[in-house]
Amino acid sequence: MKYFFFGFASVVFVCLLLAAIPFALGMILVGVGSSAHTLSVLQEVLSPDGKYVATSYSDMGGGAAGWCTAEVNVRPVGTELPPNDTVFAAHCGTKVNLAWNSASELSLEFSPDDIDFGVMHSSTTKDGQVRIYNFEGAPQPTNPPSASRASSNATNNNK
Repeated sequence: MKYFFFGFASVVFVCLLLAAIPFALGMILVGVGSSAHTLSVLQEVLSPDGKYVATSYSDMGGGAAGWCTAEVNVRPVGTELPPNDTVFAAHCGTKVNLAWNSASELSLEFSPDDIDFGVMHSSTTKDGQVRIYNFEGAPQPTNPPSASRASSNATNNNK
């Protein structure tokens, strides 16, 4: 009986070892660090007061079966562009255009490509200092809500 157990354990060990070899080769060929990000800046726009910079960029990585996204980051001037710290993300083929409305308001116009990837967007930066208006397709002819509220308040005060 002990020879049966020893033989069975040996067969299991050899099978596990054989199963691990393709995994190990894949890790060597693809590289453990293949999740590294390659960022390509497409557009950078400085806020009117010079405190913030909005950056539109593509983020790629992961090798042959990797990813590619179109992303937007808003950060204080002088700080590095961190991957995955975004206020907007969509499939790589999405076209993005950035324009500052004021020192604390950014308009983000985007035109998605044909791939149904979905869109992630925030209405403010993480610190809440910059409000972001997202427009799909053509630019919107009206002012952002805060600007239209201010103009309607001014009209109401003049009555």
